[in-house]
Amino acid sequence: MLQQLDLAADAEARLQELLAPTLRLPSTQDQFRTGRRTLKKIEKAYDTLTALGVPFALIEEGLAHANDAAGALRYICLYHSSSDLPPRFRANVPKPPADDAVLEVVAAPPRPMDLDAAIATPVVAAPIIDAASLAETQAKEDADRAKEWTRRYMEAQANSDKEDDEDDESQLSPEARMWKLEVACAKSVVDAQRAKRDGGDAKRWNAEIARLRREMRELELYVDRAKMAPVPTFELDDAATAPPPATAATATTSADNDDDDNDDDDDDDEGGGLFGMLEESAPVAAIVPTAAVVTSVLAPIDTNIGGKWTGKSPRVQLQDYCRKQKWPTPAFTQDKTAGKFSFSVSLTPSAKAKSKAVAKVVSLPGVLYATMDGAKDAVATRALYELAPHLPLHRGFPPFFRDMWLDWERVKDDAKAAAQSASRSSKDAIVQALFRLCKDESAVDASDKTTVRTTPPPPVPAVVLDSWDDDDDEDAASGAVANDWEAAVALPVTPLVDERLRAQWRDRVQSAKYQSFVASRNALPMAAYRTQIRDALQSHSVVLISGETGCGKSTQVPHFLLDDLLSAGHASGSIICTQPRRIAAIGVAERVANEVGEVVGKGYVGYSIRLEQRKSAQCKLLFCTTGILLRQLQSNMHLDGVSHVIVDEIHERDVQSDVLLALLRRLLRRGAQLKIVLMSATLNAAQFQRYFDDCPLLQVPGRLFPVEVRYLEDVLEATGHIVHDGSKYCKPDGHFTQQSKVSVSSRGGNVNQVTLSWSTRDVAPTSWADDSGLDAVDGYSARTREMLAKIDAAVINYELIEDLVAHILSSPDHDGAILVFLSGRGEIRALLEQLDGNREIATRCVLLPLHASLSSSEQQRIFQSYPRKTKVIVSTNLAETSLTIDDVTVVIDAGRVKQMRHDVKTQTSSLTEVWIAKANANQRAGRAGRVRPGVCYRLYPKDTFEYELQAQPVAEIHRAPLTSLALQLHTLVGQDAPSFWADLLESPADQAILDATNELSQLGAVTPQQTLTALGKHLAALPLDVRVGKLLLFGAIFQCPGPIAIIAAILETKSPFAVPFGSERDAKAKRALFESASQSDLLTDLAAYDAWQRSTDRAGFCRRNYLHPAALEEIRKLAASFEQLLVQLEFLPRDYAKQQGRSNGLANDEAVVAAVVASGLYPNVVDVQVDATSGVVRFWEKKKQVHLHPSSVNHGRKTFLTPYLGYHIKLQTSRVYVPVSSSITPYALALFGGAVDVDVLQPAPALVVDGWLSIPASARTAMLVLELRKCLADLLQRKIDAPGCDDALAKDAIEAMALLWKNELEQVTCSS
Repeated sequence: MLQQLDLAADAEARLQELLAPTLRLPSTQDQFRTGRRTLKKIEKAYDTLTALGVPFALIEEGLAHANDAAGALRYICLYHSSSDLPPRFRANVPKPPADDAVLEVVAAPPRPMDLDAAIATPVVAAPIIDAASLAETQAKEDADRAKEWTRRYMEAQANSDKEDDEDDESQLSPEARMWKLEVACAKSVVDAQRAKRDGGDAKRWNAEIARLRREMRELELYVDRAKMAPVPTFELDDAATAPPPATAATATTSADNDDDDNDDDDDDDEGGGLFGMLEESAPVAAIVPTAAVVTSVLAPIDTNIGGKWTGKSPRVQLQDYCRKQKWPTPAFTQDKTAGKFSFSVSLTPSAKAKSKAVAKVVSLPGVLYATMDGAKDAVATRALYELAPHLPLHRGFPPFFRDMWLDWERVKDDAKAAAQSASRSSKDAIVQALFRLCKDESAVDASDKTTVRTTPPPPVPAVVLDSWDDDDDEDAASGAVANDWEAAVALPVTPLVDERLRAQWRDRVQSAKYQSFVASRNALPMAAYRTQIRDALQSHSVVLISGETGCGKSTQVPHFLLDDLLSAGHASGSIICTQPRRIAAIGVAERVANEVGEVVGKGYVGYSIRLEQRKSAQCKLLFCTTGILLRQLQSNMHLDGVSHVIVDEIHERDVQSDVLLALLRRLLRRGAQLKIVLMSATLNAAQFQRYFDDCPLLQVPGRLFPVEVRYLEDVLEATGHIVHDGSKYCKPDGHFTQQSKVSVSSRGGNVNQVTLSWSTRDVAPTSWADDSGLDAVDGYSARTREMLAKIDAAVINYELIEDLVAHILSSPDHDGAILVFLSGRGEIRALLEQLDGNREIATRCVLLPLHASLSSSEQQRIFQSYPRKTKVIVSTNLAETSLTIDDVTVVIDAGRVKQMRHDVKTQTSSLTEVWIAKANANQRAGRAGRVRPGVCYRLYPKDTFEYELQAQPVAEIHRAPLTSLALQLHTLVGQDAPSFWADLLESPADQAILDATNELSQLGAVTPQQTLTALGKHLAALPLDVRVGKLLLFGAIFQCPGPIAIIAAILETKSPFAVPFGSERDAKAKRALFESASQSDLLTDLAAYDAWQRSTDRAGFCRRNYLHPAALEEIRKLAASFEQLLVQLEFLPRDYAKQQGRSNGLANDEAVVAAVVASGLYPNVVDVQVDATSGVVRFWEKKKQVHLHPSSVNHGRKTFLTPYLGYHIKLQTSRVYVPVSSSITPYALALFGGAVDVDVLQPAPALVVDGWLSIPASARTAMLVLELRKCLADLLQRKIDAPGCDDALAKDAIEAMALLWKNELEQVTCSS
């Protein structure tokens, strides 16, 4: 499982090369200099970095660009490759040492007199150096090191600007430095052997050998032994007689100065740099035989106290101590070479495995005692001091030996104080020098604390998908929008009168084609209200029209206003009429254009919808969708050139209409000379009147032919439809059970209680052949009543609709089209297949779908005539309002609608199928009576209509997620968005607003300061869900727009796989054949689609693999429309249709496609947790558990590619289900996730995405990823500045990120 960000050496080099130009920028180098620079912070940073093993040269460089430890370490890890960093910060972990590598015991980290650690882990037998001489040596070392560092540092500072022709060892390769160290070490070994042979001081040579070996050990990680020259061998007689180092303290300095005359900074890069010499003040244990220690002959010391000691002697206490530790008895050995009364004691710290235990020898070299007991007690005192210095054992010693113990304590304390004093004075000098490396930037922005900024400055505005938008309008930037909204609207200007325009219109009105519609127009109820509308608009800015179905409001009110505008010759005015749906905008525009006597788009009347526009230069009346007008307001926020705005179907209360009304009201309150007409068939008039300051209301009656409404019980009675037990259309408990207790008496007089139970079917009639026995109360047969009790009206019954359509067709009185209302595209597809499977229906009917995903030309098919055929139109609520299909006489209403609902308590959004409102039901029924009497069949009981359906639909702003709306508000009102929510007709819940704002931040669409990022500007220009829009944009950027457009179409529709009842297992096995290594439902469906495209027998391919041919065709068309959107935004070239291969260079790379899919699914991520003991897999979204839907390819899986799964939506039933999931790799999450931060000072650093998704990563890798995210943001910014241009830097960035994803997938493939 991919759980962390691994970075191979080649990938690191590629990223370093890619980021090199950016890293040279001053803004990049200074990004870590945050907060005030103080001596205390610099000192703390120095201590922290030194403790982490960072070389002094890197500390100096880091603190020159940062004011604290975290900033300095970020800088170091970003600007230096892994080979320069300590092991814990490297991106690529070094190879482990070979099995035969020599393990060397080294001194502990520098600390004075750490005797406890030495005793706790005895490894080698070594004599103990006298404490007094040791402290003296240590203090001298510290003082000399401080002086030497100060001298060398000042020389380096003074000569920093001069040309130095001498060789600098820091410029040598690691192999050359290692060779020099090994040669010096070999010479020192020979010198130590000579000193031992000649009776010299071998201890000092041993200290020099230990120092050299320590440097060699630190350098070993960077050395390639294959590149090293052979080290010469030295014999004992070969080496020249070189004097040993004067003292242990000066050994290091001598080696630095004498070993190589040109090496002035030998220790600069080792340990802690120059100051590292000061830190290494601990003595180095020398491994030499006791006999090699040469001591001078001294006078014997008398330990006699002048009286008899009654307590325990040190020897006895040492024996007691060893006995308590279960050690062998200490063994005393006389040193005959030193004198008669000089002893050493041997201690074995373990009683187990005596043959393997290493003895510890303690002695007092150079000291003679007058008596044997005195000598043994003295060495026993020393042994106890080394074994347990923390215990007050000396209190029970004789005075002489107690004083010895206390003397050793004083010497140790004095040495420690001297070392600390020397270290403190030298450290102060270093901190002062580091503090002066850069000036104090106290004016740094307080909001820029310690996190790295991962988003660019606020970008310039992006183009929008409407030709009315002004691409050169710099004020459309979000920062300027807020100011412009507050600016005063221009003073009213007297309209210009164009006499030529007036004459042209007068001629048009008198034309034969115009006059041919006058009679039919005058017959509409709205014609009688023309004068009232004109008068109301003259005295009010807003007029509210409540016109019932069939009154002609949608066509006549715009026509009235156009007539008034052109008759007056107002050349500067124009009219915009919004419709909630594309098909309504086109249909009404074509109708009004015909009435005017012209072709739509070639005269005064035009329309503009997504991806399609027909509008001439002289257009004065434009029909458009609500979203198009909102996009125009992004660049023309005062609606200059517009005199009238008509908003139709305001009762639907979708979020776009509510926002549009709020913007229009804001314009009016700021003095705009604008007339607004609000229209609807059914509405809460009082609410709208209050919102627009008691605007006048005109109520217009409708012209609707009578429509007979029949309910489910009527349909069951007419069709004789039977619902069998166990069917999916039955209620969960189709036959309820009744119980009753009765008393039964037996022969013996015993009475037993017996419970009798029966089902409703037990009392149903045994035969339904006799239909004459109708109930006198409701008029329905017993069979109908039983079916009504069994059937679940909330489940769309395709078999019942099939029977009903067949019943309608068999009726001799039937004439006209049939309109069926279902809840969604998937349901439409299922019903069309059900009807197409009926030979009689398929022969006599033309089956037509109608939903928003169809193109305009496909939607227009419902208006065409089909001789000797009956049109059966299966639609969503798209046909509910603003459409007049002339030949519809029958409506079949399932009563269901799909709505995206957001739960503010759980902060989750899900697509839910719910009952429609009564107002919607009446609108649907009205479609059957527009031109003639009709019938409406409601597939739900009358009681359901009366008692379960609400009167009006819930406003979308109270139930839907507000993410897309919040994004649009940033482009419409800029930073004024928080206060704008309160201006809406009904304000949403505060939590819903907060959820939307947080999601935009997680998507990377807004900055922490709530301004749009480059990505946010692009997403605002796409008329799509923000996640689908992000998916498409990244697909184009990462050279795989083809497969990504198909995946986006699958998300917008449904999986093309069908699961027939009873064939679930076989269908799932067929789908599993298309699974990929990425463990993704979407990539599985993509693979099936690609195979369908390549197949020569597509129909047979679909049958064999349980695929919907209509669904696949729908996906193909929708994907083509998405690609057209990208062409219009210039993310794809204009000749994309002919040159698709050029823009799809990475389309066949599964790792890249999977990563781009992750960008579109985020922030919908669940954490996969596998119980190590039981193997149970659980899925968590933050602290809430979710479940994979059984239809997912990942359902039941025990092993996962990564611990992260992305999903599209959640479904709420008995559990929270995720129907579509896709694995997200660590690098995809790190690059495409929300706000990212990392604490590089932690022992195990990790990238934390949005505060809860933790991805382990080394500090080096984390900093490269953070900088790569900025590179991606800059790429998006350049796409805004020049959408059609591709630069070399963008190409390199894409290839570098693609390399990371490929390495991840290869890693998993190889491990599996």
